[in-house]
Amino acid sequence: MPDADSSLCNAFSTPTGEAVTAAESHVIRLTERARNHRPAGRVEGVPQSVSAVGICGAGIMGTGIALVHLRQGVRVKLYDASATALERAHAVLSREAARMVADRSADAEFQVGRNPELLDDCDLLIESVAENRELKQRVFQQLAGRLGPHALIATNTSTIRLADLVPAVPDARRFCGLHFCNPPTERSLVEIVRADGTSTATLTALVAYALRLDKLPIVVCDRPGFLVNRVLLPYLNEALEMFCQGIGLAEIDRAGRAFGMQLGPFELLDLIGIDTAMWAGRTLWEAFPSRITLTPVLPRLVKVGRLGRKTGCGFYQYPTADGPAQPDPELPALLAPYVRPQGALCDTQIIARLILPMLLEATRAIEENVVAHPADVDLGLLFGLAFPPSRGGLLYWADGVGAANILRLLQPLAPLGSRMEPPPLLRTLAATGGRYYPAWEEESSDG
Repeated sequence: MPDADSSLCNAFSTPTGEAVTAAESHVIRLTERARNHRPAGRVEGVPQSVSAVGICGAGIMGTGIALVHLRQGVRVKLYDASATALERAHAVLSREAARMVADRSADAEFQVGRNPELLDDCDLLIESVAENRELKQRVFQQLAGRLGPHALIATNTSTIRLADLVPAVPDARRFCGLHFCNPPTERSLVEIVRADGTSTATLTALVAYALRLDKLPIVVCDRPGFLVNRVLLPYLNEALEMFCQGIGLAEIDRAGRAFGMQLGPFELLDLIGIDTAMWAGRTLWEAFPSRITLTPVLPRLVKVGRLGRKTGCGFYQYPTADGPAQPDPELPALLAPYVRPQGALCDTQIIARLILPMLLEATRAIEENVVAHPADVDLGLLFGLAFPPSRGGLLYWADGVGAANILRLLQPLAPLGSRMEPPPLLRTLAATGGRYYPAWEEESSDG
């Protein structure tokens, strides 16, 4: 970066040798911590007695969540009002069930249907419809009352506060967030979101249930975006800002991958779904208007039906559903009205603009007690967003760079506004030479 010396630029260089070994050892400790964080005592009833899970929404996420349950031998009941969506989901689940029977890996039993009676005897209902507040409220109003008095009710929302959905459920004590990261069959993380009325028994039950599904649970508070998507949105937002300033999307994606991210931001937007990202972005803009930009780019793509991989084109085109992204010659003309070139950026500058806003938002989340421990931030990003394990996690990486150096890296970005403003916690760490979680590191070293 123009105003940073070589040692600061090294913050974004590819780690090697002992640095990678230390980072990966840290990731192993984080994983063991999460898997051993089982609820105190034996949780009777709910996790052990979930013989059937009901899933509302047979889209990409709902089908993926159904696959996760199917592979763990849980009976799945998948409900959707759309016959087309159910037909696609049935084909996916049938192929998986046939494979499981052939491999004798687990029992595979599922049902799909358009009749809500399908869900009546489920022990757990997971809502997984589109990321739209009003739609989710209607779903709970229509379906939650059909369940038994002890059934748990969960939402897979990625950004909408549970407080906005609680009025639509019959018993707030049995209501919780159960956010599977996309794609749910590949991402290990599950965010367990506690609403104000969620009982400790429900929370404990769902933590144990996530472990039963071979997932890594973190408990988060009911704030917009929770943890994972709150920290992800700045990565995507800044990519869109740079694109509108004339930086090529392939160049931005390449820089993201160079840092170690599994997918560049535009590749990730296409995977998430442009429409889903648009709704999520609007929710977070309502919560944090000074830090999230409502770009016209996503609505334009949605308007012309370019929703990402699921429609064969978004920022890229996809000749095959699971194939690599290909440049789309039609995209530049489509989005040209929104691009105002402002000069080139080098790879280090692009990486800084992608990663530093994530760190700032994670720091704000810590200040607001969204998670119980800063280690949960690294867990969330490593296993929810595929943050590079060779860097040990976002906060581990930041501790290695040093808070004072992070402030120096942020100085050239100050003209971008409040989204690049260092939070008080980061300033305190820089002034005192502190780290994000030294106490846990010392505890791990002793144990």
